[in-house]
Amino acid sequence: MKANSLVTFFTKMMFILSVVFLPACQKEVSEDVVLEPNAETQQAIKKVSAWLEDKRSIASPEKILIIEAVKSNLDFKSIQIEKLSALENLIIVPIKNSFKSTVNNNKQHLTNLLLIINPQGKIRKGNIVQFTPKQGELLSNLPKNTFHNFYNATHLVCDGSFTFINMSDKVLYELEYNDGKLTAYSQKQNTSDTGATNSTGLTTPTNCTDWYWVETYYNPDGSSTTTSQYLYTTCNNTDEYVEPECTTNCPVYNPEEDVETVMSPTQVDWYVCNYDNYTVPNPTGEWWELFSTERLYGTKKASLPGGGKFTKIEHLGETITGQSVFTWHKTGVTVAYAQLTARSTISGTVKKNGTVRANVQSLYHDFAFSSVFP
Repeated sequence: MKANSLVTFFTKMMFILSVVFLPACQKEVSEDVVLEPNAETQQAIKKVSAWLEDKRSIASPEKILIIEAVKSNLDFKSIQIEKLSALENLIIVPIKNSFKSTVNNNKQHLTNLLLIINPQGKIRKGNIVQFTPKQGELLSNLPKNTFHNFYNATHLVCDGSFTFINMSDKVLYELEYNDGKLTAYSQKQNTSDTGATNSTGLTTPTNCTDWYWVETYYNPDGSSTTTSQYLYTTCNNTDEYVEPECTTNCPVYNPEEDVETVMSPTQVDWYVCNYDNYTVPNPTGEWWELFSTERLYGTKKASLPGGGKFTKIEHLGETITGQSVFTWHKTGVTVAYAQLTARSTISGTVKKNGTVRANVQSLYHDFAFSSVFP
C-alpha cells in the first residue's frame, strides 16, 4: 500500500509540473520557430552578405563607408524573396532609418536593398531603393509583392516615388506613381561640350559635361511634358557614370571599355480594360476583357543613366477574351518611347452583334526600361 501511495504521489506531482511548465516551453519553442529563418532565407542572407563584401573589396575609401553603413543597418529579420520573372527572383532587405543617405535626406521614406538573383542563383544587380509615400500618407513598410508588381508593370497599391540609388550613394533615377500608375519619370542626363571658359573669357580645350535633372510628366490624355534643371558641370575626364553591378572578381570600371549590349526583343501583354470599367448596361453573365501586345527593343550600357535605353516599340495587336459574341473594333493606336520609358495608347469600341458595349478612349500603358530589361 505504501509503495502504491508513493507511485500515485509522484505521478500526481509530475502531472502538476507538466501543467505548470509545458505552456512556457511550448511558447519558447513557438517563438524559436517564428524567429528561425528557413533554408531559402538563410541562403539569401549569405548571398547578400557575400555580395556586399565583393563590393567592399574593390571600393574606394569613401564608398567603403557607405557600404559599411548599409551593411550595419540591414534588417535581415524582415528579408523577403519575391518572383521577378519565370527565371529570376528578387531579394528585398529593409534598411533601418538609422542609415542616412545624402539623397532625399530631408524626406521621410522607406529604404530597402533590392537585389536581382539570376537563374544560376547569383546576385547580378543591386541598388538602394527609397520609397517616399504620397504627401499625407504614412506607411511602416511596403505591401508584399510591391517590387514584383513594379517590375512586371502591374497596378501598384501604394502611391509615391521610388528613388533608385547605387552603392556609391548616387541617385540613378526616380519614378512617381499616382493611383497606382506611373505619372513621372526623372533621371540625370548629360550634354558634352568641347571646351570650358575660364575666368579670362578664353576657351580651354578640355572635355566638359553639363549635368541636368530631366523630368518627364505623363498626362491622362497620353501626352507628356519634359522639363530639365541644370545641376553642375564636370571636366577633364571626371564625368560621372553608373557603376556596373557584379558579384565576384569585379574589375575596376573603365569608361573606355563600356560595352553596349543589344537585348533580345521582349514581348509584353498588358491589360487594357474589361466590362466593369464602363457604365454601358451589361446583362448578367456577359463579360469580356481587352489586352494589347507590344514588342520592345533596347540596349544595355552600364554608363547610361538607368543602365540602358529603349530603341524601338512595336504594336503587335489587341485581343478580346470572353464570350464569342463580343468583338473589338480598333480606331487608333499610338506607341512612343524615350530613353527609359515607353508608352502604348489604345482607342476603339467593343461591340456585341453590332451594338456598342464600350467606347474605349486613349487608354495607355507605360513601360519602364528597368522592368522590361531588368
